Amino acid sequence: MKKTELNFSELFNSSPMAIVLLDSNGNVDRVNRGFEQMFGFTIYELKGRSLNDFIVPSALEAEGNDLNTVISSDQVVRLETTRVRRDHVCLSVIIYGVPVHFEDETIGIFGVYVDITDQKMIEEELKVRNTELDNFVYKVSHDLRAPLSSVLGLVDLAQHPHNNDDPKAYLKIIGEKVNQLDHFISDVLSHSKNLKLEIKTGLINYQKIIDTAFRNLNYMEGADQVQKQIQISEGDFYSDPWRVEEIFRNLISNAIKYRRINNPIHEIMITISIEQDAAIISFRDNGIGISKQNMSKIFDMFYRASEQSGGSGLGLYIVKNAVEKLGGRVSVGSESGSYTIFEIVLPNQRNFTL
Repeated sequence: MKKTELNFSELFNSSPMAIVLLDSNGNVDRVNRGFEQMFGFTIYELKGRSLNDFIVPSALEAEGNDLNTVISSDQVVRLETTRVRRDHVCLSVIIYGVPVHFEDETIGIFGVYVDITDQKMIEEELKVRNTELDNFVYKVSHDLRAPLSSVLGLVDLAQHPHNNDDPKAYLKIIGEKVNQLDHFISDVLSHSKNLKLEIKTGLINYQKIIDTAFRNLNYMEGADQVQKQIQISEGDFYSDPWRVEEIFRNLISNAIKYRRINNPIHEIMITISIEQDAAIISFRDNGIGISKQNMSKIFDMFYRASEQSGGSGLGLYIVKNAVEKLGGRVSVGSESGSYTIFEIVLPNQRNFTL
């Protein structure tokens, strides 16, 4: 009997799970180290008292009382619920209630607690990600098929035996639709790459990045009308070159897209202040601006604030995610019909170069 008791005590105390032994009245008789570590209460505080006073949320007090009915039952009870630590942090747990019998009488109950908080968080995250994935697939398929349907319609129309239209007019429209499709696919690939690609730190040449972005976007309507004002302070700045390029490419592209068509002067003003620990980037244009009701949505995936854009709706979503990947932050201010200004702060990763 002594050997059996010793083995039981060792198993009880050494178990990685939280275990409590309740007496026939449903009050605490013993707890193991796993219980003390999980909930932060010691046996000296709990001895002879109800767990309802310590780890059961007030909203679940009835549940805690009902659970004690397992003492007079011959069944093992399994319950997935919530309990509270000493520091008031809620834990998602699975509780197994096991009755203890002696000479056909139930004299107590073992409560075994398994912490599944991390698992529940992962499950909730997966639900969100699955919903986003469903929306992403639907939106991508829709935006891929729209220009393709237009191209197929024009091809069928051009092949119609009684159509005397000039084929060159069709080719121009087909070219525009193919370009739209190509840009959309590029944005989707950029989004995927930003999610998966590891950060590679190197010296950033802001002037080169800005010049390259404007040069690569010169095909856009109105790009040749933009007046650029660029100010870059001296100093070495280190970050991920590809993600910085993506940030500037999308911001410059948006400024060109959302220019005020009837405004004789289209301006993009970029100011970069390089400091010891960070680069502070101000990006301002005098375009159509953003209305107050749209301001909270502009960083959402596939959101287009204006019909003036023929883009994917991914540009600012990519900007925000790239900035966050680099440990920075982005904010926006705007006045509809007047201007938009983005403020970006990126940490200087000079001590993390590869």
